[in-house]
Amino acid sequence: MRQSDAATVKPVYTSSDVGTNLGHYESGVADRVDGIDAFFGAGRSPIVRVSLSWQKYQLSRGGPINWTELDDQVNQLRAKGMRVLLMLGYAPSWANGHSGERAEVWFPTEDADWKAIVDATVAHFGDKVQIYEVWNEPNWVPEFGNYDLKPPVERYWELVRIASASIRATCESCTVLAGGSAYAKSDNTPSQWLGYAYEHGYRSDFDAVALHPYSRWDGPGVPDCGVSEMQGFGPLDGLCGELTRVRAAMVAGGDSGKKIWATEIGYPTTLTNPALVERARYNMLQALRMWRLASYTGPFLVFTHLDNCADAKESCWYGMVDRTGAKKQPLYDGLSTALQRSNTLSSGTEIAAGGVGLRSTDGRTTLTVRASDGVAVLARDGVTIWKSPAGGGVRLRNQGDGNLVLLDDGGAAVWGSGTATKGASLLTVQDDGNLVLRGNANPGEVHWASGTAQLRPGQELLPGDPPIYSSTRTYRLQLQTDGNLVLKNNSSGAVVWSSGTAVPDYTSASMPNRVFRLKVEPNGNMVMYKRGGAVRWQTGTGVTGGLTLKVQNDGNVILYREGTTAVHWSTGKP
Repeated sequence: MRQSDAATVKPVYTSSDVGTNLGHYESGVADRVDGIDAFFGAGRSPIVRVSLSWQKYQLSRGGPINWTELDDQVNQLRAKGMRVLLMLGYAPSWANGHSGERAEVWFPTEDADWKAIVDATVAHFGDKVQIYEVWNEPNWVPEFGNYDLKPPVERYWELVRIASASIRATCESCTVLAGGSAYAKSDNTPSQWLGYAYEHGYRSDFDAVALHPYSRWDGPGVPDCGVSEMQGFGPLDGLCGELTRVRAAMVAGGDSGKKIWATEIGYPTTLTNPALVERARYNMLQALRMWRLASYTGPFLVFTHLDNCADAKESCWYGMVDRTGAKKQPLYDGLSTALQRSNTLSSGTEIAAGGVGLRSTDGRTTLTVRASDGVAVLARDGVTIWKSPAGGGVRLRNQGDGNLVLLDDGGAAVWGSGTATKGASLLTVQDDGNLVLRGNANPGEVHWASGTAQLRPGQELLPGDPPIYSSTRTYRLQLQTDGNLVLKNNSSGAVVWSSGTAVPDYTSASMPNRVFRLKVEPNGNMVMYKRGGAVRWQTGTGVTGGLTLKVQNDGNVILYREGTTAVHWSTGKP
């Protein structure tokens, strides 16, 4: 039975979507799900990847399928509001003709067997599963995928086509992931397997590309050109890492509109080696920031929340939590916070030059340290809106004393925010284009701001918010607590324009702070509201698609339509 028409709109996934892998099935699933919920934070609805493990659930052709283990996992995840990614794979011996150790990695030989298990799985879970991934690391031949009747890559993409048709026939809203996801030391690299798909007409058989961008210990941004060990990640420029090589294959295949999903990424660590845990924290935070800077990336799934086993082998140790329940600090807290906040740099952390940076939650504003000249750059839609007065930096650090500093390769500060006495702070790239440093003790206290905010449709300015500056910081616009919207000369403090809406005899005691708010409505009208929703003042403008408020360097405050030069309201030049 096809899912209802109400469910046929395919969700849009971005790099702000995060998640993890549930790992091997065992008792205590509810406790593990609670742990995942705590790691990602309430209300995040993370994507959690689980495995079909066909070889365990159907012991004979046409025989019954034992859904008990998988039902337990999926039901527990859905009860917490989490989204489920189900990996389809691992064939039983009767389906692939192989036995012995690791026999399940061999692809099934009969199309009908594969179609039957996919059909049964999609029908059984219905809308409990939103995303399907075809096989796990199929290009890692022979460890996770293999075939001996034809080239494994050829058989894999046949399986993708069969699975995709089955899934889409029942669940039009489901997302299908495919690709050779693991970096390999052979001619079976993810980009090569993806290139095969495009060369042989499989472009329409999947919705997004699955990749496991594991990197070396020297960091995700280190290139692999000229070295023997491949980088599953790599720098965002050039083709010296598998991430950009996969993207290049997509572009060459006419498939640039799709996203790359990181369905596994992590490092093996143990609390007996604190230095390794700290290195993993640093690398994972770098990887996450880089991932979110790329325009073509989708969800980021950590491998994994809990160590898979207690054996003395690295493959057991990828969890954020070990088998005793101990959190691997500071990896656990650092990554948990970063996954919940894609647009922030916490106290004591830094951005390195060369592409690693922050991105606003709407994806339009980025903060990076430019590798070419060492200047810290804030850009909106690719256009620079603020930059540090000095260059020569190799990293931008949010120091523990509250100072945001650009450091050279000797550790000397070439620029700073001048906030060293303010205490630990959080740096945020806001959706309005402003870069703001706020105190941890009092998040409402602004220690420093770039002054590059523009109010866009649906956004608000409140009393006490950082002013909106012109790009040269010559003028600043702010909503005062007395209800007056005021434009001032930033140097002299002289008022050059106001809305004339100040409340006479205003005191903070007689009228609590933030009783007023200024909002650029989606219909193009800019309105100042009083508490309760009454209109205090408005521009009276109206434009389909909305307008944006900007303070120009000539002192003119305008409402304009982004992407055009048309001005629909202005204060006039002072």
